[in-house]
Amino acid sequence: MDALPFVVGFLILALSVVAGVAAWRYRRQRIALDAETIKRLEAERRREKTKLDEAVTLGTHLANGLPRCQASPLCQSPATRSQPVIARDEAWTDFARRAFGGAARYRLVVTPPDEKHGAVYCDAHGYLAEQEVRAELSEIELARQDALRETEARLARFERVGLPSRLLARIAKEEEPKKKAPRSNVVSLTSRTGSG
Repeated sequence: MDALPFVVGFLILALSVVAGVAAWRYRRQRIALDAETIKRLEAERRREKTKLDEAVTLGTHLANGLPRCQASPLCQSPATRSQPVIARDEAWTDFARRAFGGAARYRLVVTPPDEKHGAVYCDAHGYLAEQEVRAELSEIELARQDALRETEARLARFERVGLPSRLLARIAKEEEPKKKAPRSNVVSLTSRTGSG
């Protein structure tokens, strides 16, 4: 039993040396990985900085990295609103209405900026863009109403004036060839001249 404390001490010393070597190697490897990570992060930051500088030069982003309002080259406000979208109503009632000759309905849709619809306009120009879309939809509806009014006026005039004159022209055209049918010079066999 006299050797047991020496063996235990030796084992503890050996384990301490092995743990120290493992910790030193782990730390050395960790430092190397951290150096690689730092280099990679610096290269990525340089690429992002170059990309941001190009975007600032093109005028799509501000120097702080936020997207710039695209409404005007003079506007230097950050873009916070997406571009308004014109959507066509596609409900079953709209399908039934269009099946019976109704016109398509369009409406304004404003979505918050996301990956699909990024921020394009600042707050002030975003509201202006919405009003411009509403004005365009109103002009389209006005043109549709004008076309319907013109169609109704044309049909009413046709019923009152155009239909009788077209009927007379059609009847005259059909009867005209019958009046001017060429007469043939055929001699009848029943009428004989002479004796006999």
